[in-house]
Amino acid sequence: MRAEEKARNFLARYPGPVPIDLEEMALAEGLEVVEWPYRVLEETFLWPCIAVRVGLSRVWRRWVIAHALGHHLQHRGNQLWLRQKDDGLRRRQELQAERFAAWLLMPEEEVSRLHSLDLWTFADHFDVPVECVSLRFPH
Repeated sequence: MRAEEKARNFLARYPGPVPIDLEEMALAEGLEVVEWPYRVLEETFLWPCIAVRVGLSRVWRRWVIAHALGHHLQHRGNQLWLRQKDDGLRRRQELQAERFAAWLLMPEEEVSRLHSLDLWTFADHFDVPVECVSLRFPH
């Protein structure tokens, strides 16, 4: 199943207003969001926790939680091991997690309704980083 479909199915299980409450969704999935003093990484999925770097802005914190949920729902196995062993598979899984995050945070129905907004207003409405909006609209 594609990342977009996974995000749609996940949203159907947790209906609510935009911007969605990711930390509540994570808790409902049995995952706790914790802060960790990473220097390089932004997030790591360590069952049953999503560890996010201390000091991220609200929009980036939301993005990395959505990204980690994408890994949780799409990729079983040891992600830390993959970082060191299989660069092609790791890149593919990272792209899938990014697409999942984009479709989760910017749901299809709401995107259709707001297609005429400028980039910054669009990002503000969904509470996402401006830099990540383009991931919702692949070329």
